Amino acid sequence: MTTSESASTPWVRGARFGWSKPADYSVRLFVVVMDAVTADPERVWSVSELARESGVKRSTVRLVCADLAASGQARVSHKQGEPSRLLPTKLYRVRPECVTAWVSVWRDRFYRADALTDAVMGARLADGLARSTDAIGYSVYSLEQVVGRLLAGGRRSWTARDLGDTAGLNCSTVRLVCRDLVAVGHLTVRIEEDATRSIPRKFFRLTDAGRAAWRERFENNG
Repeated sequence: MTTSESASTPWVRGARFGWSKPADYSVRLFVVVMDAVTADPERVWSVSELARESGVKRSTVRLVCADLAASGQARVSHKQGEPSRLLPTKLYRVRPECVTAWVSVWRDRFYRADALTDAVMGARLADGLARSTDAIGYSVYSLEQVVGRLLAGGRRSWTARDLGDTAGLNCSTVRLVCRDLVAVGHLTVRIEEDATRSIPRKFFRLTDAGRAAWRERFENNG
């Protein structure tokens, strides 16, 4: 496999925005759709057909297909539908090199990335509560924004406020993310007393284990 083939698949999610915004669908759903596509790699898919095959709702499949097309991983054609339809149906076929890269390299790495997210989100909570999105209190996007800033900062120690300002998130959200990362051993926390403050300041820094785990996630996910 060439470098271009192995590097292509991670840069799909969010491609329709030029990767300037979150993809609006999870890694898990991306994997499910890609598994359906690569199970029949010669097939040309409509959004409706792919939604039925994958079990993922049409609105999400439409976003995945738009990202595949925008990133150059799928060819788009059009089929004139019924006279009652104002617009032709878009058809998508994933390029062979993308199928090869997905099956041979990226599928397993995306699965590991998804397992990492599941392990972190809600780790500070009791098992029952950790299954509730409301109890977790933040999104995958927020987690990725915080970890991205931590990775970019090298060995720097951060307060929740500094991380929030850099990541564009409110401080309370960042605190929840950091507590979960501490719970799984991906962050250390250092507490400093300050005579001018009633509450000690907490400084967070990635551990070596956290850095290794999340570096692979970001390499895989673009």
